[in-house]
Order: sequence, then C-alpha cells, then structure tokens
Amino acid sequence: MCNAVHCPGGIVNSPEAAYHGRMPDLTEVLQELHDADPAARAQAIERAAVAVERLIHGVVGALEGAASQRHALFEHIHRFGTSMVDPIHDLMERSEDHDLRVMCALLLLRLRSPAGVDLLLGEIERSGDWGADAAQRLAEARVGAAAPRIVHRLRTLSLDKDSEIVALLHALQTLEGSLPADLVERFSRTDAPAEAQSIAARAIDATTEEPEG
Repeated sequence: MCNAVHCPGGIVNSPEAAYHGRMPDLTEVLQELHDADPAARAQAIERAAVAVERLIHGVVGALEGAASQRHALFEHIHRFGTSMVDPIHDLMERSEDHDLRVMCALLLLRLRSPAGVDLLLGEIERSGDWGADAAQRLAEARVGAAAPRIVHRLRTLSLDKDSEIVALLHALQTLEGSLPADLVERFSRTDAPAEAQSIAARAIDATTEEPEG
C-alpha cells in the first residue's frame, strides 16, 4: 500500500492522487505529523487539508438535506471557523430554499462575514419568521443599517406579536441605546405586550433621570 510520500513507481506529489479520492486516515495523518522526515510532515499537512475540505463538503451537503436537522447542525458549524465562510456563502447564493439562505446568512454573520447582511436587513421588514432573529444578530454585530428598519417594523407591527416586538425592542436598544418617542408612546399603551410596556416605562424613567444641561 502506498503512503502519502511514496508509492510503487515513484513519489506522489498530490495527496488527492495518492488516495484516489478516498478520505485520508486521520490517525495516520496525526502520526505522520510527528515523523522525523520533514517531507513526510509536509505531506501530512497536505493530507490534513484534504480531510478538512472533505469534512466541510460533507457538512454543507448535510445542510441541504432534511430541514428538520438544520438547526442542530447550524449550532455547531461555527466551530470550523472561517474555513466555512466560502462554502456557506456559495450555498446561500445557489439555494432556492429561503429558510436555508437566511440560516446561511446568520451563520456568515457569526463568522464575521458581511456576505449575508443585505439578506438579513431585508428580513427585518419582511413578514416572515426570521425578522426578530435577523434584527438581534445584526444588532449584536453593530450593523447600524438595521436600526431604521427595526424602527419601521416596530411602528407597523401588530400589537399581538408579543415575542417579535420584545426582541425588536431589545435589538433597537442594543444599537441605539434608547427608543424613539413615538415607539415609547405606542408601547406604553395598555393593549401593548406587558414586557413591551415595561421596556417603554424604563425608557421613560431613563429620560426623566437624565441630568439637565
């Protein structure tokens, strides 16, 4: 059996060629990283890179599979770090599944890539399931362009959307530190969600406690 450096017939320069498309054995790779031969160590690094690329390809393929499993997968994908940015961006661009595209955009933002920001900004004002999540993640990333969209959404959102209203208010406070007066007035009403009323009351208290001059 040929190894990463030598095969019958001569030296193999490519880990891909040496393994004919097979996944490199990670146990062997780890051992070869400590080989006394510098060439063997260098080849082991190349084989490790091949393994990572194949793992990433497999993960992206899994994301395109059963929708019910996506949330669990997305919770862990960030551990691959920035090596996932390009594959996830490509998936976001080519997919026709809107939910999958938004999840990719959220992951890209977590990986400090702005590639999905425009999609997430659009979600804030879209009547869908992702507006609050998009607003919160954009606020955490200090994307200032989200603020006017959050304000517009809060001005028009039905008062029975309790959880979305509260999430948007928190996101806006993260970005701006305060709430516009008309929103404070709107969510001070007795028919507003109870937690939104509490947020509005705290905003009023903060305003009245500000020192003059």
